Amino acid sequence: MTDLPNSPSTLYQIASLSKTFTAVAVMQLVEKELLNLDHPISQYFPDFPNGETITISHLLSHSSGIPDYLKGNFDYSKEWIPIDIVNTVSDSELEFTPGTSFSYSNTGYVMLGLIIEKVSGQPYANYIEEHIFEPSNMINSMFTVPDDLPKAEGHIEGKVGPLMHNSAAYAAGDIISSAEDLELFDRALRNNELISKKSLELMGMTHAKKFPNQYGFGWYTQDVMGKNAVGHPGGYPSGFRHYVTRLNDEELTVIVLRMR
Repeated sequence: MTDLPNSPSTLYQIASLSKTFTAVAVMQLVEKELLNLDHPISQYFPDFPNGETITISHLLSHSSGIPDYLKGNFDYSKEWIPIDIVNTVSDSELEFTPGTSFSYSNTGYVMLGLIIEKVSGQPYANYIEEHIFEPSNMINSMFTVPDDLPKAEGHIEGKVGPLMHNSAAYAAGDIISSAEDLELFDRALRNNELISKKSLELMGMTHAKKFPNQYGFGWYTQDVMGKNAVGHPGGYPSGFRHYVTRLNDEELTVIVLRMR
């Protein structure tokens, strides 16, 4: 632990803000015609129950009905293999018929990470580094922080938060970044350097909803004081709470990274 003051370059575990990166990666692969949003996940998880009725689009929009593995008695502290995370809910019933409602499911984004790996032939982290971090010039974003680099430490009620192993989130939330780098990511999206304008607009459309939530692909869809917007919260039980809000029709994005 250090006493360095916080700054725009401070490294944070950004938690569920990572989901937007996963969604962008999926859209890149769709543009390359390596994925189809309407294809069933049974193509990638042949043994997953009801996989023939759940599509990639359902995973992206949290409309699959697959239970969230974090709702159970999940051990955050140990190292996890992604498929083992998926298997923790493989015997559970769907919460609803796919495509008929919304229920936030980290499991779906873990599955998307595995699909990215299968289709691209790269480990998830390597794909994100090569196809999102590098073209966005996000030189201070990573998946593992070297020992000689200081990073923000989560706190709860003034005390250091419990240990959370990064692998417990995988493609649903294991990116480490800074406010500065998240601004670079936002700028790259606005300049269509990562995905096309059409794909970006598709991400920002509402694809699933259940009051009071509306969700696109990798973002909540919102109305902010009459402005069309998207955004996402992020948090870890280790003591972090973050939020990003992005006005779609204006050059304004608000990025908040903080400890509880």
